[in-house]
Amino acid sequence: MQSFYPERFERDMATTESEWLLRLPLAVGEQPWKRKGTTVLVTLGSGHLQIGWQPLPPRVIALLPCPGWACNLSSKEWMPRRVCSSCGVST
Repeated sequence: MQSFYPERFERDMATTESEWLLRLPLAVGEQPWKRKGTTVLVTLGSGHLQIGWQPLPPRVIALLPCPGWACNLSSKEWMPRRVCSSCGVST
């Protein structure tokens, strides 16, 4: 848990898009959300959290190619209580 959360931030995700989409419902929990392409809008009380993602070029670590995604998060009128250690999404 951090003491400050910027309204917008970006994280690199070292997963495939399929893995990301499997984890997303677990990170969002019971909050209502809608997916449209590579964007998700999560309703949080009177505010919302928007999450967008796009593929990054594969990384190579010791000759092992690793997929990656840039995940952009922005919130409005919402203060996170906790952060998912897998994807960085706050709930």
